[in-house]
Amino acid sequence: VNIIQNETIQVLVQLETQTIELGEATISGTRQIWETTNSISMHKLTSATIQKIPSITGSPDLGDFLQVIPGIIFTGDQGGQFYVRGGAPVHNLVKIDGMTVIKPFHSIGFVSVFDTETLASAEVYTAGFGAEYGGRLSSVIDIRTRPGNRRNTAGKVNFSNFGYGLTLDVPLLKMTTENPRSISVLLSNKKSYIDQIDDKIYPHLDKYGIPYRYNDLFAKVSFMGIYGDQLDILGMRITDHSSFGETMQSTWTNKAGGARFITSPNSSKWLYQASSYYSDYRGQFLEVNERPRETWFSSFENSFKLFRMG
Repeated sequence: VNIIQNETIQVLVQLETQTIELGEATISGTRQIWETTNSISMHKLTSATIQKIPSITGSPDLGDFLQVIPGIIFTGDQGGQFYVRGGAPVHNLVKIDGMTVIKPFHSIGFVSVFDTETLASAEVYTAGFGAEYGGRLSSVIDIRTRPGNRRNTAGKVNFSNFGYGLTLDVPLLKMTTENPRSISVLLSNKKSYIDQIDDKIYPHLDKYGIPYRYNDLFAKVSFMGIYGDQLDILGMRITDHSSFGETMQSTWTNKAGGARFITSPNSSKWLYQASSYYSDYRGQFLEVNERPRETWFSSFENSFKLFRMG
């Protein structure tokens, strides 16, 4: 590699998986990130972190971890809303790969619409978040999903007493040593079946049983170039239904989709990121002797960011 003064050179390096046994290591010093990052009110999570938390449903979920963070309170009777330090639910912002999710939790309260197996990281801010999250007062949950497996087809399914979770990775164009380009697909489905089996595992319930059901679909297609250029196309469809006997019913659907493109031209010191997302929410509440109440909300978001490297 020839290094030229005042020029940016892109080098492609592929790492091979290898297990190395190390001896005792002593680490000393202070991380500089602690000096510039608000670590008191920011909680950084990964899929492995969430799976360590005991789950009410038996399946690891982001909602289980949020309930152990001070200042966050969940309520199931208001459509799975959560309150942070006394703020209203509309004061919370939840994003997945930069796309706003209007209804991030189901009516049952402690079940999120995100599949833990698809998460790469999640940053939860209960205060002190930056200006890029403008418009909200209480909290920000910024979620990043992983791309699909670029080399091998893989899948995982888990079952609990509430429902199942299915994750599937399919590489349409496999990454190899000779060809680092790749096209991968990540699919996820979370669906409940507690309303079908509640009378068998909870025989003490009345005839109405557990009145909740949900179905969450998520898809992501990732295109990876030679030098790290990446295009992500993602979409999700979330449905939720709760029925409290014959007196009231609540149903809502959240559809969202969009794309994000990241590139850094050769010999450039700048990283460019552009994204465009659309989200649509439709809700209906039915109550005996009352007019049907409907709620709808749509948003269209565009962003363009520049990052200087070096």
